[in-house]
Amino acid sequence: MSETRYKNEDCRKMIGEEADRRRRTLESFLLEFPSALVEATKSQLRPHPRVWRECESEWGRGIKDPRYKERVASHFDAWGVQHSPELLERLADLRQRA
Repeated sequence: MSETRYKNEDCRKMIGEEADRRRRTLESFLLEFPSALVEATKSQLRPHPRVWRECESEWGRGIKDPRYKERVASHFDAWGVQHSPELLERLADLRQRA
């Protein structure tokens, strides 16, 4: 009976250590992910001048067409939908290197 108890305690310890390792891995990922996302997005956005021109064209429309931020955001949303496969691939590459 003491041998069974010994094995159960070892199993509990091993399971606890694995749970702690997974928790630390998740916490590390959650700390690194925002900066990786920003870097991946920047590197994908830079070579696409069209989205920047579209955003610039929104400036100065003011009273005739309010909600400047929403109009600009809609250009980035459309760009993101179009380029999300590339971004996801880039994020996967960054994640594998981390």
